[in-house]
Amino acid sequence: MSGQNQIYCYNCGSMSDSINRNKLIASPNILILNLNRGKGLQFNIKIEFEEYLDIKNFLYFKDSDDIPNFYEIIGIIIHFGPSSNDGHFIAFCKSFVDEKWYKYNDSIVSPSSFNEAKNTGVPYVFFYSGLMK
Repeated sequence: MSGQNQIYCYNCGSMSDSINRNKLIASPNILILNLNRGKGLQFNIKIEFEEYLDIKNFLYFKDSDDIPNFYEIIGIIIHFGPSSNDGHFIAFCKSFVDEKWYKYNDSIVSPSSFNEAKNTGVPYVFFYSGLMK
């Protein structure tokens, strides 16, 4: 965090650049990542993401075999529009029944694919399901 996002350092008594890092003590079965694209931020920046996510480097306890550290994406909320207050949201979800992707746009549900979800609009929220690995 730099510029107007600097934080106050109690050690030196001034504003300074910083890096914000978080570690998970336990990994959930379902991991939800919500991108902060609110007021004053660049809202329409393209985000690259993959179908699988390894969070081992973000776990506090890395050696536990009984918690998932590898995730598969199962849902994405996409936004179209200039800001979080203006626009349209659609969702892409992978079915647990047939393992196929579907696009949810208001009352219309249509077959889709991960590639369509990855290349449509601006991602806003990601849903991942934990896999043991």
